[in-house]
Amino acid sequence: MLTTVDILGIRKETVPHMSERKEDKVIVKYEGFHDGGSKSIVDTGTFLIYAPKKTMDGYLNDLVLTSCEDKNKLPYIIFQLKGKKIKTLHSFTVIEIVLSPNDYVIEYIDQVKLTRECILGIQADEKNEEDYINGWTLGQTFLKAYYTIFDKDNLQVGFVRSRKATHNRNNNHERETYMNIQEITERNNNRGKSGKGSNSYNGPLGQTGNEK
Repeated sequence: MLTTVDILGIRKETVPHMSERKEDKVIVKYEGFHDGGSKSIVDTGTFLIYAPKKTMDGYLNDLVLTSCEDKNKLPYIIFQLKGKKIKTLHSFTVIEIVLSPNDYVIEYIDQVKLTRECILGIQADEKNEEDYINGWTLGQTFLKAYYTIFDKDNLQVGFVRSRKATHNRNNNHERETYMNIQEITERNNNRGKSGKGSNSYNGPLGQTGNEK
C-alpha cells in the first residue's frame, strides 16, 4: 500500500540524560521546524525510513549510532503533517507524529557474530535522480510505531499510536520482529545497505527478498 502525505516540517527534541536532570524536572530542548513543505510517501512495501539526502546530511547529520548504547543519546523526531481542511476557517489541521529512538533504531542479532547490534532506521535517500521524490519515504520502521488507516474512499490516511510502541519491548519481541523479515524487496535491500556502518552489517536487511 502506498499513499502520499504532506510533511510541513520536522524537528528534534532531546531529553537530557538522567544525571543532567534537576529536582525531578525534565527540561526538553525545543527546536523550530525544518525541512518543510515536502510531498512524501507512506509505503508499506518499504522497510526503512528514507529522508531527503539534504536533510540527512544537514539537519539530521547528528543521528550517529556506533553501538546500541548510543540510542539513549538520540533525539525524538517530530513530524508535522498537514491534516484535514477546515472549510469554515479556510485552513487545515496540523498533526504531529512523534518517533522516539526506540521507534527508529532497529535492534537485531548479528547472524555471524551472534551479538546484539543496532542500526538507524532512518537513512538518506540515495535513489537515482529520475526516481527521486525530494521528500520522505515512511516505511515499515515508521509504521510499526503507529496503526495506519488507509481511507481510499476519502483519499486520506490516519495514524494512531501503536500499543506495542508504548511499552518496552523484550528480546523475544525484537528477535521475532527483525529476524523474520521475508518480504524485503531487492530495491529496499540495496538501499538499506548504503547506510552508515553498513560494511559489517549481518542483520535482517542482508536477506534477499522477493521483488513485488
